[in-house]
Amino acid sequence: MTDVHVIGVGMTPFTRSTDATLTDLASDAAYCSLKDAGIDAQSIGAGFFANVLGPQLTGEVTAGQHVLATIGISRIPVVNVENACTSGSTAIWLAVNAIRAGATD
Repeated sequence: MTDVHVIGVGMTPFTRSTDATLTDLASDAAYCSLKDAGIDAQSIGAGFFANVLGPQLTGEVTAGQHVLATIGISRIPVVNVENACTSGSTAIWLAVNAIRAGATD
């Protein structure tokens, strides 16, 4: 079995903000995770974007593609995960399985 590791993380402050959009917050976190990992955007082979009620609350139905394009990641498969309280863990599960299957690294 292929070992899978998280090598970079990024987080935005958890606070109520009326000025920042979903794209603003998520692209900041994604950029910080790339910086933390010490890799560039072109090293990413697939994206898994988790959110809860994003399209209903913001109208952004392809948020993952938009967020990743904002930080220079494009032309890769992107999966938008909406699975209520388990959206984040589902996205991680999908990413791990894609790596283990050899679909991306």
